[in-house]
Amino acid sequence: MDTRVSFEQDQFILDHFEWNARWVATLNDGREVYQDDDRYSTGERDSSWLRLVNFCNENKLWLRNLKVQFRQNELNFPDREAYLLTMGAGGEIYSGITHSFFIIGCPLFNDGQYLNQLWIRTPDMSVVRTNIILVEDLEKDMKDAIIRKV
Repeated sequence: MDTRVSFEQDQFILDHFEWNARWVATLNDGREVYQDDDRYSTGERDSSWLRLVNFCNENKLWLRNLKVQFRQNELNFPDREAYLLTMGAGGEIYSGITHSFFIIGCPLFNDGQYLNQLWIRTPDMSVVRTNIILVEDLEKDMKDAIIRKV
């Protein structure tokens, strides 16, 4: 179980952020963790979100805030009971245009049975779609990718 996370904006993160949107998570102990996908590439997809999930579970930590940003554009999601972050892509038929998205799920109610999912288009950080999903309908690997308050 990989628990390596980036607490500093080193050159790898700064170079990536120059051209790509990213997430930044604030832990309940005040430290910030920066997205650094593929830093530890082993030929398979390296997800810094999944490493953060493992780190939080191992150290009994949770998130106080999650923000997604591209340069000066950012959206904050403070103090939620849980967070699920995935990424997606979609195209417009016959246009040749592909859009990238952060997909953030946060509990709709305190019982945690439903997640309100926001589809955030990058790089402009605009919410283009919302939907409500039942947590029990998620695939197991998606359920395992939720960071909850301890």
